[in-house]
Amino acid sequence: MTKNHAKNASLVKLHRFPLSHPIWTLLLLILIGLGLRLLLFSGDGLGDDHGYFLAVHEIFQGNFRLSDNMYQHRFSYWIPQWAVWKLFGISEFTFILPILLSSLGCMAMVYLIGKELFDTGTALIAVALMAVHPFEVLNATLISTDVNLSLYQLLSVYWFLRAQKEFRHRYFILSALFVFFSFVNKPVGIYILPVLGLCFLFRHGFSFWFAVRYWAFVLTLGLSFCVLFAGSWWLTNDALIFFNVYQKETWSLLWDRFQLLAYPKQMFGPYVFGEWLHGLHFYAVAACLLFIRRDNWKPTLLCFGWLVVIFSCINFMPHRIEDGVWYAYSQRIFRYLVVLIPPSVLFLAYFWNRLRLFCLNQARPPDLGLSSIFFAYRYTGFPFKRFRVVWMAIFPLLFGGYLALSVSWAVDVTQITRIAFGELREIVREVKDLGKVRLFADRYFIYKLQRLGFQGEFLPRWHVWDNIETAEEWHQAFLRVNQGYVITGGPRLPYYGCYDCIPNLSGFQPPKTWKLIREFDGTLHPPWKTEPLRVWHVSASNKVPLRAIRIVDTAFERCLRGFVFPLRPEDGLAHDHPITNRLAYQVDRIECIGMHIQQVPELKFFANTQVLNLSENQLTSIDVTQLQELQMLLVGGNKLTQIRGVPHLKYLHTLWLGGNQLKSLDFSGLRSMADLRVDDNQLKTIQGHQSLHKLKVGHFERNPALHCRRKDFPNPNAKVYGCQK
Repeated sequence: MTKNHAKNASLVKLHRFPLSHPIWTLLLLILIGLGLRLLLFSGDGLGDDHGYFLAVHEIFQGNFRLSDNMYQHRFSYWIPQWAVWKLFGISEFTFILPILLSSLGCMAMVYLIGKELFDTGTALIAVALMAVHPFEVLNATLISTDVNLSLYQLLSVYWFLRAQKEFRHRYFILSALFVFFSFVNKPVGIYILPVLGLCFLFRHGFSFWFAVRYWAFVLTLGLSFCVLFAGSWWLTNDALIFFNVYQKETWSLLWDRFQLLAYPKQMFGPYVFGEWLHGLHFYAVAACLLFIRRDNWKPTLLCFGWLVVIFSCINFMPHRIEDGVWYAYSQRIFRYLVVLIPPSVLFLAYFWNRLRLFCLNQARPPDLGLSSIFFAYRYTGFPFKRFRVVWMAIFPLLFGGYLALSVSWAVDVTQITRIAFGELREIVREVKDLGKVRLFADRYFIYKLQRLGFQGEFLPRWHVWDNIETAEEWHQAFLRVNQGYVITGGPRLPYYGCYDCIPNLSGFQPPKTWKLIREFDGTLHPPWKTEPLRVWHVSASNKVPLRAIRIVDTAFERCLRGFVFPLRPEDGLAHDHPITNRLAYQVDRIECIGMHIQQVPELKFFANTQVLNLSENQLTSIDVTQLQELQMLLVGGNKLTQIRGVPHLKYLHTLWLGGNQLKSLDFSGLRSMADLRVDDNQLKTIQGHQSLHKLKVGHFERNPALHCRRKDFPNPNAKVYGCQK
């Protein structure tokens, strides 16, 4: 053997080495994917994860409320989380761990499906693409439960392909069960069924008589849904609760322009902050379509059909029809696209592998279909063998460059969440050191506080700023703070969310009663961070004249001293010490339910109360005129014949007066009102309901003498019950 021949042989051997040990190569690729995901770990999650966390935590503590919690319905969604918490405890990392493990599982399933449909080379290339795909890496580093859905769908496809190959009933049963788990995880998971239909057509064509052999799959799927419907009926008296609960989801018009363009923009262009969620992935998929030929169309047809079916169902399938108008899931949520990555990766991996084989001289150019690129070879007899070593270097250079670009985009895409959640993680530690204080912040920060600092009794008495839409409203809210700690600025929900909901001091000069405790990283990233994250201390209540308050009703005083912060013994107030107006000034929540309270004339001293719940007592009248900060007033189930001061509560968004003896009500000035219950009264007239511009739900049932019309309410989308159409 000559020296050149030996050199070429060694290069060929080196180039083929990874495929000669596929299991070790697979494990290495999965470890690389794991390392990249841990290195770029963001932690925590996005906006709706608060509900998910609380739902699973309730189950973890033994409380199960299937009837009114859509997260608890999705048992294939929360069982992995519950199991991880049982094994490793509750922490930020274990909150993300099931998603991370599902992402690694998706890589393994892509390998197995790639082997079933193609060969080992294509399967390993697909795993390499999955390991560094920017969108896959991003979703594996934070709460994105569609990664779980993607894994269930991949499992259903894999076992279906195995069942078709070997016709073993247990494989059909496994495939059907994972279809069922996909649906339970999220109803759109059922869209994997048309993909399995494509698998059937791919193998048997239109010979539907052959479907008789698939009886185990059909029977298992049917029995699974029958058990689901029967169990739902037994637990909730609603067999279709898994469908009905999703009527609460966010919907958009099916043929809305934004709806139609949202996903294509995310797939082929920069996202809202200029980052490329998918890198060049979908451009590469489109490029393969340009060069496709008959000899490589058939083996890739199933993967491409899989991609098209899932994309079309998510985008164009109506999920609800109301008044003749079709609605679909809102496409603003970018993570729904996770389920498109596996089929697109398999499709692309096939062409990468054909290029690899061509560069090794194991496949001729016509098989690859890139006739324009290899024009010289095909028509001029280009001396391939003479430049064999050069050709062998083309694939590793191109493929390595593509992977390097994907890694760089993964770093870029995850940088936003790493910055945002990293700062929030840091400020949570700061707030923990403050102890049981009164805290003012936006809803998203409070959600993060509840999750990231969950283990321990440090949590403060927080006040959530909500329903604030303009800078002027923010400034008014700041001015109303008299005692406590205020969180302003900083990052919130960098991928979707209400950026205007962040407390922002722009254009507002803090009063002298505000003291800056700490300012975090001042680097700005508009629009999701237009002001540094800051902690302020406000202590104006010390200027309030000190005097004792005498509580007339002993039941009310017993509630205040036993359940209301800072009037409890554990807050430092002994039972023999009087309640002072300074302490009352710090109270932001009073909840005294079913305690036989008859009168509360002292409410005027609790001027900073935002939540007042005196339901199921014996009140006959109440005056809330002085409670200008009140946002929630719940006094249902009393004996009220009179209520004063309601029209003055301009921040009130929840009012429950059901089950009283009221004969008239005035809603003038309640422009923030969203949730209204005045059912089971003796109402004859209502006034000022033209002011209820933000009303979402109104209950006026069982007021026999009341005449009202739904069209008299200014919000046409409000659900008003008990009034004529």
